[in-house]
Amino acid sequence: SFKVAISHLAFSNSQVMDTLAPNQTPRKVMTTLFFPINATSCTNTCSFPYMSTPISNITTRQFSKSATSTSPAMDIASMQFRACCVNNRALQPKKYGLVILEPGFGTSRLMYGAIANEIASHGHAVITIDHPYDANIVEYTTTSENTFISNSIPLDPFSPNNAWNDTISKVVQTRVTDIQFVLKSLENQDVADQYFAPHNYIKSFASGFDMSKIGIVGHGLGGTVATRMAILDPKFRVSINMDGSPPPLSSDTTAPIVFFGRKDHRREHDELWKRAWPHLKGEKATEFDMKNGGVFDYSDLPLIANL
Repeated sequence: SFKVAISHLAFSNSQVMDTLAPNQTPRKVMTTLFFPINATSCTNTCSFPYMSTPISNITTRQFSKSATSTSPAMDIASMQFRACCVNNRALQPKKYGLVILEPGFGTSRLMYGAIANEIASHGHAVITIDHPYDANIVEYTTTSENTFISNSIPLDPFSPNNAWNDTISKVVQTRVTDIQFVLKSLENQDVADQYFAPHNYIKSFASGFDMSKIGIVGHGLGGTVATRMAILDPKFRVSINMDGSPPPLSSDTTAPIVFFGRKDHRREHDELWKRAWPHLKGEKATEFDMKNGGVFDYSDLPLIANL
């Protein structure tokens, strides 16, 4: 039985210039860690906001038709997590698998917080990542100020991106580089400690994360990235692509790839999947489909809409 501790952290890669930015600047991503805490060592829980007010306002306008009408809008700003905020033992990241949860294009990582929290409650550390200029908006929080970067890439978050082109290729490769940098950084205990250092009441990490126990789950374009990461890196024990196209494949792979489709986006609807599937030789290559599922039913949106 696990409680979950939640914290946000920015990662700045001084070695990589942001090719999506209008000016030459180091690449910087914003992340959230959902870390499992044994229920016996969590001595207090506190309320944490699901989203900040600026992000919730933008997300509400993006997803709620009622936000521009006289009917009640989704009240995302009032949503909260109940998370562990005091524990009595050092955190042991090597005990748990680490899951990267990739958001869909044009969507905040925070729209996947309930999914991440649920996974973490079963004993897996989960990290969600906002990729700037790709996410609808990224909020960087510091003790002195908040800064924002808005989406600037001409892709539609409400439609499958199943035609491979230079824009998608560039965005996917940028995300891959972001993830590789975050994972490499988290092998370092001092970096991992930065997640909870401002909170004092959560004990420090006893080590960095074990990169031999990692998995990746992605939605939409994030699913494309999940498939790509598993093909590139054999350390990934599982890759779950939720409603995303695969990257183009021209050779066989034994990567452990699972595809979750939906009513209007199964393998037979997607030329990239039809071409890629014969190359998937791993034992876990499987397709599941969500009956009557919509584009954002693989996010927290159905939960939010029914609150």
